[in-house]
Amino acid sequence: VFGGLLLADLQGAAPEQAAGGGVLQTTNGGFLDWLIAQFYKRSFSILSISVWFSLLFRTLPNAKSSIKPVLVGGFFTAILFTIGKYILGRVLINSSIDSIFGASGSAVLLLLFVFYSSLIFYFGAVFTKIYATAINQEIKPGFYAVKVNTSEVKS
Repeated sequence: VFGGLLLADLQGAAPEQAAGGGVLQTTNGGFLDWLIAQFYKRSFSILSISVWFSLLFRTLPNAKSSIKPVLVGGFFTAILFTIGKYILGRVLINSSIDSIFGASGSAVLLLLFVFYSSLIFYFGAVFTKIYATAINQEIKPGFYAVKVNTSEVKS
């Protein structure tokens, strides 16, 4: 799952760069133009990641859900993923991971990214379920799945 997301994000970088670069090539390159180019790049990134998360939330579970909560949950998860990716990049640029961990610094970075991605993915899935319940579009179990209700039993 996470390898597919990483691959999608890397493949999305080329059209994202082309979209932002196209704006800068048609203008004289002022601050407003740079701001517009950054908006296009971030919008394309969030849109492509949102589509991937929505596809995962729609096809991965053995459940029947309507498309609206899946799209909203995918968009919310994509925003969280993009924010976290930006923060993680800024923290790693300003840190001295190589001096702390030595040669295993890249393995630590990979584990950190996987940990972060799994938390965001789980949080997005829970948000999607809660949002579906809030708008009365319950996610129903599929053919082989069973809905579990948890309750406290008093002794």
